[in-house]
Amino acid sequence: MPTDVVRPRTRSEEGRRIFERLDDGRRCILRLVDLGVTFDVDRLRRERQDLIGELAIRLDNNGPWEGIRTASDGTVSLADFNLGSLSARKQRAQHLREVTKTADIDWFALIEELSREVIVAEREGSGAVSLASIDVPTEDAWEVAGVALLQRHPVILFGDGGAAKSYLALWFAMQLAARGLRVLYCDWEFSGEEHAARLRRLHQGAALPEIRYLRCHRPMVHEVDRIRRIVKAERTNYVICDSAAFAADGPPESAETAAAYFLAVRQFGVGSLHIAHVTKSEDGDQKPFGSVFYHNSARATWNAKRATDTAVENEMVVALYNRKSNIGPLRPTVGFRFRFEPTRTIIEPADAATSSEELAAAMHLNERIKAAMLSCGLPMSIEQLTEETGANKNSVTQALRRGHRADLFARTTTEKGVLYMPGPRMRR
Repeated sequence: MPTDVVRPRTRSEEGRRIFERLDDGRRCILRLVDLGVTFDVDRLRRERQDLIGELAIRLDNNGPWEGIRTASDGTVSLADFNLGSLSARKQRAQHLREVTKTADIDWFALIEELSREVIVAEREGSGAVSLASIDVPTEDAWEVAGVALLQRHPVILFGDGGAAKSYLALWFAMQLAARGLRVLYCDWEFSGEEHAARLRRLHQGAALPEIRYLRCHRPMVHEVDRIRRIVKAERTNYVICDSAAFAADGPPESAETAAAYFLAVRQFGVGSLHIAHVTKSEDGDQKPFGSVFYHNSARATWNAKRATDTAVENEMVVALYNRKSNIGPLRPTVGFRFRFEPTRTIIEPADAATSSEELAAAMHLNERIKAAMLSCGLPMSIEQLTEETGANKNSVTQALRRGHRADLFARTTTEKGVLYMPGPRMRR
C-alpha cells in the first residue's frame, strides 16, 4: 500500500468495545458492550477550528442501569460537545457521574477514549480508492416527458413567477411515484394544504399517489439533518426542494451561501430537484437567481418560461429550456400544456415551437430550424428557413454549416440551389 494513503478508520474493536464511523464521517458511535453504554456523536462539524458534535449517551435499560431515569430510547444525556476541549470532557464526565449516580465508573476515561477515537477518525477521513473498483450505474436519470431527473445529483428548475415551476415539480413527483419510487417534497414557500389541493386536481383516480411532504422553516443547512434522516428511514429515492432562495442561509448572491446550500444537499445521498427564480439581468433566463455557484453546483439546469401570446381560455403553455448539462449534451426544449378545468388540472406534452411564437423564439436556433423543416416536410433553402425561423440570414447560414458538419443537417443540390433537411443525428 502506498505510504501516502491512509487506511480509513471505519471500525475497531478492543474486547467488548466497538467504534463505528458512519454517514461519511458525520456520525461516530462508541459502544461499550459489557458496560451497556453507547456514545453517539452526530452532526460532527468544525466551528472556529473546534470539532463539535451532538453527543447522546444511551444506557441499556436491560443491563446494570435499571432504575436510572432515561428517555424512552435509553438516552440519559443529549447536548453539543466540544471533543477537543479538556474542560468540556471533565464537565461531561462529572455530569454523567451525577445523573447515573455512579462513583466507581471512570467516566472521564471513557469520554477521553471517545474523543480520541472521533478526532483520529475525523482527521484521517475516508481513504482513497481505485476508480476502476467503483461500480458504474446502468442508469443515470429518470426520464419524465423529456426531462432527465438525475438519480444522484441536483437539478435546478428556475424561472419567473407564474411559470408553474411548483406545479410542474409536483407533477414530476407524481410521475416518479407512479413508477414505485419514493419522493419527498420539501416545502419552504407554499403550504401542505395547497399542494394537497393541487395533487387532487392533477390525479383523478381513487387512490392518490404516495408523495411524502415536509414543511420546512429553517435554512437548508439547519434542515438537512432532518431531511437526511427521513431519506434514510423511508428509503427515499428523490427529493424536491421548493425553493432554493427561501432555503438559503444568507444572501442568495453570496458564493458562501450557495456553497453551503449544496454541501448540505449532498448529504441527501439521492437525486434532487430545486426550484429557483431568475435574475434581473439581460441574460436572466440563462442562470438561476443568486450566486453563479447555484448554476455551477447543479449538474443540470432548466429554465421555465410561460407563453404570454396564447389566448386560449383556461389554458397555459410552459416551455423548459435546458441551460446546462454535465452528464451529456443539452437536451431539446420540452413544452407542457396546462388545461384548468373546474375540478381538475391536466398537464400534457406540447410542441413549444408551434404552440407559441414567443416560446419558439427562445429556442436554440438549431431547434427552430428543425421545427421549420418538419413543418414543411420538404428540403428548404436558406431563404425559406430564414423566413420561417425569423432569425438573421447570416445566423441561419452559420447554423446550417455547423450542423451539416455535425450531421445535424443534410444538404442536397438541386436546380433550385442548395436545400437542407434534417440530418442523421437530428432525426434520432
